[in-house]
Amino acid sequence: MTRSSVRSVHAFVISDYIKPTRSQLLEELRVTNLLQAIERHHHRFKGPPIGLIGAHVSLVRGDTWAVAIESAIGKLLNAFILTDHRDSILLRGCVREAGYN
Repeated sequence: MTRSSVRSVHAFVISDYIKPTRSQLLEELRVTNLLQAIERHHHRFKGPPIGLIGAHVSLVRGDTWAVAIESAIGKLLNAFILTDHRDSILLRGCVREAGYN
């Protein structure tokens, strides 16, 4: 994961909000800290973590399907796709390091 990819995910998160609330700003900071921790340890992963999944999803008709998609896969939008169990353990370490719990 490169710095530019961290910035692009960061920009995606910011652009989703018209007027961010305090809790949204704190969540954005937590996500940024997690992505930076992943970047610091990128050389230890067998394959690059893909995520947050929500950063890779776009809806063609967002107004029509947004509620249904959020209801169906909402929790998965904050997940990562990893190569194997070892990478999962490394990601959990990054989560702890970033205080993302």
